[in-house]
Amino acid sequence: MLDNAVLRRFHLQVEFKALEDSGVKLLLERYFPGLEFGPFHLERLAGTGPLVPADFARARDSFDLFDEQPDVSRIVESLVEATKDRRPARTLGFAG
Repeated sequence: MLDNAVLRRFHLQVEFKALEDSGVKLLLERYFPGLEFGPFHLERLAGTGPLVPADFARARDSFDLFDEQPDVSRIVESLVEATKDRRPARTLGFAG
């Protein structure tokens, strides 16, 4: 989202892509050990915007902050909510 003049000032550019399904499963196991995420939950996450590792850390930290033991559904909904600001916005007007 930066213009080319700004990008030229960086010596190195790194692109982080959204997690694939295997990465999502791995991070669910690491951040929420002992909980079973079934196929329904994984499909729900796959149907949302892109997930990144920070989403899992933020979800876990928010539950830890209030000393909550969240259930699987609340974790999934928290992750879905985290992706909402990353979804591409619809354009208005004429597309060219």
